[in-house]
Amino acid sequence: EDGTHEFTRVLGNTTGSHLTGAKASPYGELERFSVAVENALPFMAWADLVKMDIEGHEADVLCATDAALWQRTDAVVEVGSAGNADRIHAHFESLPVNLFAQNTAWQRVEKRADMPESHRDGSLFISTKDAMPWF
Repeated sequence: EDGTHEFTRVLGNTTGSHLTGAKASPYGELERFSVAVENALPFMAWADLVKMDIEGHEADVLCATDAALWQRTDAVVEVGSAGNADRIHAHFESLPVNLFAQNTAWQRVEKRADMPESHRDGSLFISTKDAMPWF
C-alpha cells in the first residue's frame, strides 16, 4: 500500500536492512528513519518478470495478487520465513499458478514441504507456465 513506514538500516550489513518489524531480532548498530512506500501491484502488473527480495514482506505482497496478474507476469522470489512459506503456498494453491523451488532442483512445488523457508533454501519461481522456461 502507499504511505510511509519506518525503515531499519543495519549499519555494516546493508543486505540486512528492512522495513521495521520484518525481522524479529535485528543485530548490530541500527539506524531508523521514515521512508515512502508504494503499492507494488501496479509495478508487478506492468512487468514481465519480477525479482523480489523484500526481507520478510513477500507474503504480504504476493498474497494480495490475483490470477489475472500472473497471466503475463512471472516472478523470482526469496521467501524469508516458514510463516511466509505457509501463506504463499496456500495462496497459490488457490490460484491456477505454479510454484517452482530451487531447493528441489526447480521442480514444481507439489506440497508445503517443497517450499523454501529462507534465503538458504534458494529462490521460488512463480508462473502460469507448466515447467521452468530454462529447463
